[in-house]
Amino acid sequence: MIKVEVSPLAAKLSLLAANIRLNANKRKQSVAANLTADLVSATPVKTGLAQSNWQVTSGAPAEGIVEIGHRASIPDTQPGDPIYIANNVPYIQRLNDGSSKQAPAGFVEDAIARFHSSGATISIVGGPDLG
Repeated sequence: MIKVEVSPLAAKLSLLAANIRLNANKRKQSVAANLTADLVSATPVKTGLAQSNWQVTSGAPAEGIVEIGHRASIPDTQPGDPIYIANNVPYIQRLNDGSSKQAPAGFVEDAIARFHSSGATISIVGGPDLG
């Protein structure tokens, strides 16, 4: 007689899958934190409003404008939940188009491209001319 017990294997695979989801979630949060930091540092500064308005959320993109001095924090998320990074000042598109000599045109896309090259999947999901 040959007996094969599958339960321990299934339990090990389930634990492995859970660890993969948790590690992927941590990586997602790390990418979001680093991308946000890049966007903040690349944003031209006159009053600080545009730089302060990089908002990070989960569930849906942020709406509205926050006060100067706001510092983005990375939300707690579940594996599979998207993280959104938004800037809602009305002139952010003009800044990204190169209206300020402090940053080149396309500074948002440049920041995203750096993270794409690291293997992260990042999509632009809104904005008048961003997608």
